[in-house]
Amino acid sequence: MRSNDPKKVISEKGIKARGVINPLFLKGATLNCKYKQHIVLKKDMPGEIRDLFIDREELPKGAVLFLCKHHFSEDIHQHICGTGRHSYLVFGNDIDMFTTINGMLLWVNGVIFCDRDLKESRQSSIHKMVRALMLGVDVQLYPEGYKNLTDNKLMEALAFGYMEVAKLYKQCTGKDLPIVPICDALDTENKRCYTAFGKPHYIVDELETFEQKKAEEELMKTRMSEMTYYLMEKYANYDRAALEARIGETLQSHNDKFLKEAASVSRCYVHQREIDTGGVRLKDKNGNPIENPIEVYKTIWKYRPDKPLIIKKKKGSEYK
Repeated sequence: MRSNDPKKVISEKGIKARGVINPLFLKGATLNCKYKQHIVLKKDMPGEIRDLFIDREELPKGAVLFLCKHHFSEDIHQHICGTGRHSYLVFGNDIDMFTTINGMLLWVNGVIFCDRDLKESRQSSIHKMVRALMLGVDVQLYPEGYKNLTDNKLMEALAFGYMEVAKLYKQCTGKDLPIVPICDALDTENKRCYTAFGKPHYIVDELETFEQKKAEEELMKTRMSEMTYYLMEKYANYDRAALEARIGETLQSHNDKFLKEAASVSRCYVHQREIDTGGVRLKDKNGNPIENPIEVYKTIWKYRPDKPLIIKKKKGSEYK
């Protein structure tokens, strides 16, 4: 799985075998979700924005690159189940991948692992996605990379990798790759997840300059933000005032306290690792030490105070 050679990780036999298992995986994942999924129909949306959406039955035939956004704890399961098709998932959390049951089950269904700390792994994951798509299986990608921890932004910046996938796919097949966004909204009172599919997007022009890639990223980010906004407006039932009245403080203050508490006990992180006799330290992408505990916390995916995660075992000692 960690090999950077796409042919060693993605094979036609492996895809076929996982395709046989996939219906059982979808059924099990659906039963394990506490939110019942409802697939949004295009006709359910207001007329002025209806063209942003398609029905699930209108998904393109053949392989599709799905762009998803991290939204809540079940988002991966809901998105995989929502398509009703076999999809490989691009997964970048090695802690969850190799130390949890969910990670192992996702591998059984199909995973393209990407170690985001390593440039070679990031580059090879693009070629693995292209190979999987060329072999006829869908791929699900989370281009934001992390859960959106901002207070009001609907979408964070998107990584440019999906553009490179589309470019290489066209070079190899001569065909434009259909890119379909998946967005959702939660009805927490009735325990429902409303999942919608966006109109297929095709990158038909060569994106050579940073400005061209940034314009494409802004276009996709805007489309996914609009989809998310209208889904939230129609189906979500969060009441900020009611939540703040229940907890007795503003949500911003409550979140700040949580971050400080989590950062004080957490040593899980995603960026470049440095392990020494003093424990685990974190560096930013430029190699500079990060001292602010809030910045350290922002790099982790999952915090479980009741179940510390072992990052690495070293003979004679443990790092937790």
